[in-house]
Amino acid sequence: MDSTFLLLVVVVLAATTVVGSLLIQIFSSRYLKYQESYVNEMSERMENIFFQRNAGKVLLISKWVTAFVLGLVGVWLSLNAGSPITEVVGLSFGVAGFFLPDLVPRRLESKRLELFGEQLPDTLVAMASCLKSGLAFPQAVEFLVHNTQKPTSEEFALVTKEIQVGVSVDDALNNMLKRLPSEDLELLVTAVTISRQVGGNLVEVFDTMARTIRERSAMEGKIKALTAQGKMQTLVIGAMPLVMYFLLRLMQPEMMANLTQTAIGWILIVLIVIWEAIGLWVIQKIVTIEV
Repeated sequence: MDSTFLLLVVVVLAATTVVGSLLIQIFSSRYLKYQESYVNEMSERMENIFFQRNAGKVLLISKWVTAFVLGLVGVWLSLNAGSPITEVVGLSFGVAGFFLPDLVPRRLESKRLELFGEQLPDTLVAMASCLKSGLAFPQAVEFLVHNTQKPTSEEFALVTKEIQVGVSVDDALNNMLKRLPSEDLELLVTAVTISRQVGGNLVEVFDTMARTIRERSAMEGKIKALTAQGKMQTLVIGAMPLVMYFLLRLMQPEMMANLTQTAIGWILIVLIVIWEAIGLWVIQKIVTIEV
């Protein structure tokens, strides 16, 4: 491949990206609205998991950077494969790169919720012990702030601050539930709310909830062990077409050339990817068992 031509492609793509970005920011009111709403939404989501407030701006910049980089990668791969639809491949990679950073807050929220769920049984036992010793519920919450790990300590610290500034206990717990949409936490909030309204033995409720959550976690562990083989088969089946393509590309390059040098070949690749994704999704649904 001529290095001058590659350099020209890079310069043209870079200039197009920069000029296009400037034009969009200056003349497109829709983009400005999208930018404002995206930054506010992502900043709020990242702040809910105790990240810095300006994380939305960082994610917005990363969207454009990732789109540009993956667009270049797509163009380079398409040129080396001799594809006649270089622009389409580059655009597809660029669009995928634009939406890729949106997975970051979703992944962080998922990991944080999972960690909170793992800590919840011990949290319930600690709260039950505090109530047995004669502490009021707000005092039990404050005890958790200093004697639990993150994210439990962070969440209950925020609940304590809200209570101190005048927010009711029920509203503070509901705000935590909005940040951590967990079924187990919803049961905790519901139990506390009902107990404060009509009375009840919270100690017994917390002990029962902790025992139930532990038993369910043990059952989920057994299910994961039983479905591990199916999940491994999913990875093998998903990787097999890609491995076979590269092996055949090395052993029979002339035969495989038509797959990447003709429009029909690229259409077949797209269809293969679509059906492969559908197959993987079906297998994943089969081996995923909710308790």
